[in-house]
Amino acid sequence: MKRTLTLAYFDKTAELPAQNFWSGVRELAYKFAEVINANGGDCKVIDLPKAGISDNTHFMFQDLNNQEVFEYIYK
Repeated sequence: MKRTLTLAYFDKTAELPAQNFWSGVRELAYKFAEVINANGGDCKVIDLPKAGISDNTHFMFQDLNNQEVFEYIYK
């Protein structure tokens, strides 16, 4: 059974003590998706800031704009 893997990233990393960690994780996510897809998988990275959705934390479904996040990811 084939499943889609979706990785979503947020923009409030500058406010976190581990800012460099999250920046690295985001970049590795793109490489990870590339490898998965090159081997027949289905992986996509949703980078909320690049999609024009901002002010999110890593608890994006508890943020004030959670409906906007949901609608973007669900489509």
